[in-house]
Amino acid sequence: MNKKVGVILLSMIVCIFLIAVLAVRSGLGSVITSVSFFEEKSQKPQLIVLSTVCDRNFYDCKDFERQADAQNVLETCGGAVNDVHMLDRDNDGTACEILLYGVYEDSTFINQK
Repeated sequence: MNKKVGVILLSMIVCIFLIAVLAVRSGLGSVITSVSFFEEKSQKPQLIVLSTVCDRNFYDCKDFERQADAQNVLETCGGAVNDVHMLDRDNDGTACEILLYGVYEDSTFINQK
């Protein structure tokens, strides 16, 4: 009896995993954004977006804590030639350059340099 229960549980886990993979591949992954990791320095949780919205203006520089995250979205969506989010306003290929010098807290920019 215990072996059957184990097989059933394993089958259910595999099914849930496959459903999640299909959701991400079909574009529903943009709602799955709660996986968090800790950075070494700040120990703040970091949001990982499994699917990036590229078909409409969805992000703003204030949505990102790190410039590298904004850069990743810019490049994922096609770079400066397809900057639907207007993250690279001067078209030099670098997204949200202001984040290289500080951070946003409560929609207010704080210069850290």
